[in-house]
Formats: sequence, C-alpha cells, structure tokens
Amino acid sequence: MNSRIPLLTLGLAAVVVCVLVAWKIFAPRVSAPSQTAQQSTATYPPLSNTNTNTYTPGQSSATSATSTGEMTVPSRQAAGIKVKNFLKNGETVPDVVNPGQYYLAGSIGYCLANGSCPSGYKTNDFVITFSTSTGVFNITLTSQPFTSARNEAEQFLESRLNISEVAMCNLLYYVWVAPSLDPAYTYDGINVGWSFCPGAVALP
Repeated sequence: MNSRIPLLTLGLAAVVVCVLVAWKIFAPRVSAPSQTAQQSTATYPPLSNTNTNTYTPGQSSATSATSTGEMTVPSRQAAGIKVKNFLKNGETVPDVVNPGQYYLAGSIGYCLANGSCPSGYKTNDFVITFSTSTGVFNITLTSQPFTSARNEAEQFLESRLNISEVAMCNLLYYVWVAPSLDPAYTYDGINVGWSFCPGAVALP
C-alpha cells in the first residue's frame, strides 16, 4: 500500500506538468495595446482645399525690405511672394503685448498707459493680423452681411500687399467669421477663404 503512494505522487506531478505545457502552447496570446490608438485625432482647418504649405514655422517670415519697399512673405508654393512692405507703411501697428504680431486693420483691443489705443486701418468690418513667426494672415469678419465684409477685406489686403488674386490664394491665411456674429455656430472653426479662391465657402 505504502509503495503505491510515491507512484501516485509521481503520476499526479506528471499530469500537472503536461497540463501546464499544453496550456502554454495552446493558450491564446494577448498582445499589448497599440500606442497609436492612444494618439490624438484632433484635426485643424486647412488653409485651403488645394496646395501644400511648405513654410516651416519658426523661420523668419519676411526678408528685409528692398530699396523698392518690398518684402517677401511665405506662401504655399516653394517660393515666397513679393509684397509691399506693409509692416512699415505707417498704417500697420505692432501688438506690443504679443511680439511679432501686427495689425494691418482693426483695433488691437486694448489701450496703452499713455491713453492711446493702437489700431491699424480703421474699420468696423474686419480685423487683419499678421504673425512674423508663422507667416500667417488672420482675417476676422466683424460685420454683416459677411459677404460684403469679406469683399472689403479682400480689396483692402490686395491693395496693401499690391498682389493679384492668384497670389492672394497662395498666401498662408485664414478667414474667420466673428463668433459673436455666429450664434448658431454655422461657421465655427471654418476657414471660409477668399471668395475668389478654390474651396471658398459661400457667405450670406
């Protein structure tokens, strides 16, 4: 009777080892969670529906003015666009709170200690800014009808830069509708573009 106990113990041990080996071989493998699944899927509005922005953020957006009063701003083409030196035309003003930001049109939105309230071209229909760090023009439509405000902004910027409509489409730019005039969020976060450029959004 006692001689059977070691044999039974050895037999049970062999069965346990066989079960463990079989489980190791045939058990389903669980892979580690994919890192890409945790990445943000946030997207940003394109500058337009065509062309690729080849400008590298952080590089100087404007060359020094030439003897003819010209400067170069980045574009969505490989080469930049030659424009009038709008930074020193006596109308554009710097945003002293945000270095590198300039207001071509509209009020900066604050007054200085000396009581002056800096503003570019005085208008209630749009605000146009330019960033020397990104090379981007930001245009906010601040009156209705939006289509009229956009047309006026287009004519203003064309005249200040002295460029064609084709060149205007190749600028790095965004045209926004002021949120305060868009309570239904119809144009929220949408670059409506210039009216004459491919992919422009029709406005009322």
